[in-house]
Amino acid sequence: LRIWKDGQIGIGGANYGSSGQVLTSGGSGAAPSWAAPAAGGNVIEATASGAIANNKTVMINANGTVSEVATALSNRTTPAIIGSSSSNYFPNESGNSGTGQVGPTSCYVWDPDAERLIYIWADSACWAKIGTPNTTTGAVSWGTRYRIDTGSHTNISTNCIYYDTTRDKVVAIYGIGNGSENLFAVVETVASSGNTATWNSPVELTNSDASHIRNITCAFDSTTGYAVIIGTDTNAGTSNQRIARNYFGAVNSSGAFVWNTTMDGYNNSLSHQMFGNFCRDDKHDVVSIGNSKFLYVMKMENVGNTSGTTQGYIYGQIINAPTSNAAPTYAGSRFTVNGANTDWPKLAWDTTLSRAIVIWQDPTNSQRCSASIGTPNTGYTAFTWGTNTAINAAGDGGQVMYEPTRQAFIVGVDNGGNVKGQFVTLGGGSNNTITVSSSSDIFTS
Repeated sequence: LRIWKDGQIGIGGANYGSSGQVLTSGGSGAAPSWAAPAAGGNVIEATASGAIANNKTVMINANGTVSEVATALSNRTTPAIIGSSSSNYFPNESGNSGTGQVGPTSCYVWDPDAERLIYIWADSACWAKIGTPNTTTGAVSWGTRYRIDTGSHTNISTNCIYYDTTRDKVVAIYGIGNGSENLFAVVETVASSGNTATWNSPVELTNSDASHIRNITCAFDSTTGYAVIIGTDTNAGTSNQRIARNYFGAVNSSGAFVWNTTMDGYNNSLSHQMFGNFCRDDKHDVVSIGNSKFLYVMKMENVGNTSGTTQGYIYGQIINAPTSNAAPTYAGSRFTVNGANTDWPKLAWDTTLSRAIVIWQDPTNSQRCSASIGTPNTGYTAFTWGTNTAINAAGDGGQVMYEPTRQAFIVGVDNGGNVKGQFVTLGGGSNNTITVSSSSDIFTS
């Protein structure tokens, strides 16, 4: 064995091998030699958690298993191929033509596996459309609308939708506004080609306190595989005591939706958790913020029997995502999001900077859409909120989503029949300031 002046290693004399070769043992009866490395390498064996399609990026979970990484981590995240277009983000709702809307009875989600937009809305029945974006122009080609309820359900007045990255399924939730407001969940599989999908039969939430639920919103936690569905209980006391309740559910390994059954009475009352008593909570929203937690915000419609609160303010609460069929638990106490008169708060989560945006209509400023940015503390038990900023012309039913490639929020507001859109970009570091683009039509009726 020879070591030469520049650190070269020679075998059996001046045999230094070639660049890139490795020293290979000849076993107990032969000398080592220089040889090319074996083909392959960088290969590990792991146990899959959930289905993993071919050629998909995976991540290693805390328990050592691996899961497929989906591009949509939030029910309000949309890819750049859609955000780059000046055409509509939202399809026509009245049959296959009519006025686009972004109101509280319409919602959308991105399916990262099928690379489709799914859009649902309530118009007596619960309708859906699937859209395919053009990756060059960003324009969305929408399919024909279809019903996702059983066909016998009418007067549907509330809905929400999310994408389950664990089971690769779209889940739509809707409520029947016939005096009972029963909630139903429907699981969808989007076709790999075309703008079609297959829906399972609706699964009813049969909890004893879940028969008068309106104004629902939902979010999905990719770590636990559970979704939270939050709605207003219109049967809890007087009209000034419409408390908010949170329910959990998940898609099982067979592709069926299963509701948690341990949520009854006041153990799922967000109003009692946050304020210790009845209040009126009609307008609210929720979003997944990672760390197996959800951020919930609500407008105080009427203080009811609570103390230390102000009508019109936005308050927030962190909800823990469940890992089993258990009653809700919470992180930290309620906090004030916005100390001003507000209406219709909506949320989205910046997965890059780990910050939230809440937008709302400002009744004191001609219903203009305003926004504030929130940064969580280390334990994700509370948020620090920035200055309120006006971001849009007067409009109704604003919605917001995060576009991760541009790293900006897209805000849409129904402005006199046209949907106005703006980009909202966050400040760097721990800065909670925002930069707002000019307003432009993204849908014209």
